[in-house]
Amino acid sequence: MQEHPGPPPLFSRPPKPLCPPRKALALQVLALVCALLLASVAAAGPTPSSHGLETVRLQLKWRHQFQFAGYYAAIEKGFFRDEGLAVELVEGNPGVTPSQVILDGQADFAVDAPSIVIQRQLGAPLVALAAIFQHSPTVLLTRRDSGILTPQDLRGKRVMFTQLTDPECLAMLSNEHVTLDSLTIMPHNWSIDDLIMGKVDAQTAYLTNEPYQMLLRGVEPGVINPRSYGIDFYGDCLVATEAKVREDPRLVEAFLRGVQRGWRYAMENREEIARLILAKYTPRKSLDALLYEARVMDELIKPEFVAIGHMNPERWRHIADVYVRLGMMPRNYSLEGFFFSDIIEEAARREQRIFRNVLSVLAGAVLLAAGFGIAQWRFGKRLARQVRERTEALAASEETFRSIVESSPVGMLFFRKGDDGLYRLTGGNPAADRLTARPHREYLGRALAETFPDLEATDATAVETSQRSVETRSDEGLFRGLYDVHLFHTGPEALALIFQEVSERRRMMEMLIQTEKMMSLGGLAAGMAHEINNPLGGIIQSAQVVLSRLTRDSEVNRQAAMAAGCEMEAVRSFLTARDILFMVQAMRDSALRAAQIVGSMLEFSRAGDVSLSPLSLPAVLDKAVELCSTDFDHQNKYDFKGVRILREYEAHLPPALGNRTQIQQVFMNLMANAAHAMAGQGDPEIVLRARRDGDMARVEIEDNGPGMTEDVRRKVFEPFFTTKGVGEGTGLGLSLSYFIITNNHNGTIEVESDPGRGSRFIIRLPLA
Repeated sequence: MQEHPGPPPLFSRPPKPLCPPRKALALQVLALVCALLLASVAAAGPTPSSHGLETVRLQLKWRHQFQFAGYYAAIEKGFFRDEGLAVELVEGNPGVTPSQVILDGQADFAVDAPSIVIQRQLGAPLVALAAIFQHSPTVLLTRRDSGILTPQDLRGKRVMFTQLTDPECLAMLSNEHVTLDSLTIMPHNWSIDDLIMGKVDAQTAYLTNEPYQMLLRGVEPGVINPRSYGIDFYGDCLVATEAKVREDPRLVEAFLRGVQRGWRYAMENREEIARLILAKYTPRKSLDALLYEARVMDELIKPEFVAIGHMNPERWRHIADVYVRLGMMPRNYSLEGFFFSDIIEEAARREQRIFRNVLSVLAGAVLLAAGFGIAQWRFGKRLARQVRERTEALAASEETFRSIVESSPVGMLFFRKGDDGLYRLTGGNPAADRLTARPHREYLGRALAETFPDLEATDATAVETSQRSVETRSDEGLFRGLYDVHLFHTGPEALALIFQEVSERRRMMEMLIQTEKMMSLGGLAAGMAHEINNPLGGIIQSAQVVLSRLTRDSEVNRQAAMAAGCEMEAVRSFLTARDILFMVQAMRDSALRAAQIVGSMLEFSRAGDVSLSPLSLPAVLDKAVELCSTDFDHQNKYDFKGVRILREYEAHLPPALGNRTQIQQVFMNLMANAAHAMAGQGDPEIVLRARRDGDMARVEIEDNGPGMTEDVRRKVFEPFFTTKGVGEGTGLGLSLSYFIITNNHNGTIEVESDPGRGSRFIIRLPLA
């Protein structure tokens, strides 16, 4: 696979401007000056031999694994060789301090922790060259089943860590006011055996390694990450001695260029490098373990956002301030000469001083050449200052952009056009992983249409506008759910996808609209109930009297019939033959049904007339089941006793605040509807669940019936909407239930359903 272009080198110097000759004398002086400058540069330090490669040694921080993939790639792909270097890697082991190895002269470079800044203050002449990990992988690891998931949970527990090599965890404990005196500190043995067997309760570990080992052994890890508590250190850093840097800065620059290319290649070709590690460096880890390490490292290195090795001096000062607060460094610390960029700038200033001295010597002999040289020096100084200012501004801008992207609550995915003309995923932010519940790194290299099937933009011509908004409900690709999406160009061959999950927003809008409908219906019911009830009462009473006088075999009826010249039997025969009795009965039944509807509507106007008290929701659910089982209407329309009832109640569930009669009515409505929907179905089942959900109690009533279409689900709480046959339902049961829960109890009720998968009603009520 070809190497992809990446960010510019970490450290580079602007080329020296040249000026066209004016006079022969000026040319001769300029040649002399150039010769002197070349001599001074040569005196600054040796350069690699043109006849062979210069050998340098790199001391690793730990044993061979993907943690050092960039160096393996730079060797294997010839990136170091292109810079004139032959790099030897020295494997690390427990008890070996990498920076001490280079101080002892046994290696030229080392991979070490940010604690090198402490050693610098103690007199060790160490220089930070680059920060490979933008975030430290050091975490505190526990067994998840132990319940130890926060720093506060560690009080009184046995913790295995070392203060010198794990300052991130020490700073986290300090931030969370967990003193070392409250812990039992155990010496570190660099193994997870004691944690798994329960001999210790927590230990420091690398996020890239030990969690995977625990999962392999069937134990789910608990991770306490210092980043979650405001401690964000750099991870692996490249370091050299100050003498090495000053002696041969160009060798250091060449080494860093090879490192940068190697790391870019390794992170873009993870499986290839993982197999290389297995074949040439270590058989201790499996391919899956190395790839797991690579996936986690992607979040720590952030190669798509930050140049490999980027360092921010202000962030180093923040790290140093944390060390000071922990008492590991003096307050009057200095970072002067700690950064490789400082050494390079100092060398540039030294060359400028040499150049100035040379011009001063020649100024007395040739004023024209001296004036030309001074002008050139001033231009070079101004140019160097402008380059430095722009470099600092670019670094600040890059850090700002990285912070915005990583902390944004909006999901962001980035695509670049490949050789096949398709836009393919190159990166994303943590919000994208959280919103999709899938890590975007698993989809790296996928085409846009594969990542988001509802978007058809697969080439540049398909995205004609700079921004557009769509919504999708997809079960394929990276996305599942309902999203508001904005897609736009960020360059000639680059796209950005910004998205938000809108399912919750849509649900809240539906609930708001439904509540407004219920409130409107309540006001309408209060105004019209009395107007309708009076004539309905007259109709019902009159129909009942007519039926009584035509059907009852009373003395009064017989005398009236005889006075009319006929018998009562003849009158009944006539009425039966003409279906008059049936029509009068139908009139009475219809009036009774209308009265029932008005009575249901009146419930909406009685919002404030309920008294709330603590309720045991499992007890109310059980009572509703008992009442449904003995209700006469239910048994005539379906056999509720034939429905299997499963109960999943949380132990020690706190009581909810509600009106027992109304909540019981809601539960009965939902169970009756579920049983009615499953009528004639084999093995009908209703699952009742009750558990705590934050500061609310959550009740679920789920059936395995035919389910609902999306259109029915949206309308299910609307007044007078029903899927039952004519005369079988008023369409007010669920509407009344909605009003009882939302208006009378300040709770929520919603439904989840798909055709053929049953329905689940979810009710949330405030805890007492």
